[in-house]
Formats: sequence, structure tokens, C-alpha cells
Amino acid sequence: MTEENQEKSTESKKPTHTIYAKTYINGNPINVRVGAAWKHSKGTGFNIQIDQMVAFENKPKEDKKNDQN
Repeated sequence: MTEENQEKSTESKKPTHTIYAKTYINGNPINVRVGAAWKHSKGTGFNIQIDQMVAFENKPKEDKKNDQN
């Protein structure tokens, strides 16, 4: 591997983009970093990495009519 190839190899490991999700805390917008993206070697599109995702099951709302009985 030549020195030039080694430099390109090292550079390509760094993300070319950072992925943020916009959310609001107390009505104030903030951006939260959620991942990174790298340009494809072909130049059309991206490989993405999402850092951490959590999913919670939605629970049905209790029927208020049943609560009053």
C-alpha cells in the first residue's frame, strides 16, 4: 500500500456527515446527534449509522367510561 492509498483509507473512515434529530425541550428546539453518514464510493448515496435507537410499545389509552364504573 502506498502512502497516498494509506491516507485515503484513513480519511474514508471519518464520517462525511453527522445526523441530528430535532426535538423540543420546554418549547425550545434542540438538535440531538443520533448518528453519522459516509458518502458512497460511487458518489450516489450514503451509508448511515444510527447510534442508539429505543422503541417502546404503545399502550392503548384506558377507556374513561370504564374508569367511572
